[in-house]
Amino acid sequence: MTYDISFLWIWLALAVLVGAGVGWRTDEPGPQGPWAQGWPRTALTVWGVAVVAIVIHLLAGRLAFWLESATLFFAFYVAGALLGGWLRRMRVET
Repeated sequence: MTYDISFLWIWLALAVLVGAGVGWRTDEPGPQGPWAQGWPRTALTVWGVAVVAIVIHLLAGRLAFWLESATLFFAFYVAGALLGGWLRRMRVET
């Protein structure tokens, strides 16, 4: 995983920036429904299964690299989206 981050760091940084832009543009103030409904629940389940597959070394070689890269990109994108939404809320509240 460390190799993946050192090899893909610029693309992961771009994933954070894209996620932050999407989080900024799509954050809505006001009451929200439960966040773990619908597609977020499915996405988190798939991501969790992928993390378990990585930890138990279910795949090897190129497939393992692809799976690790995909889980990293997803995590960095979601972190960026949460950051962008939080920054927008902080700006709106001031």
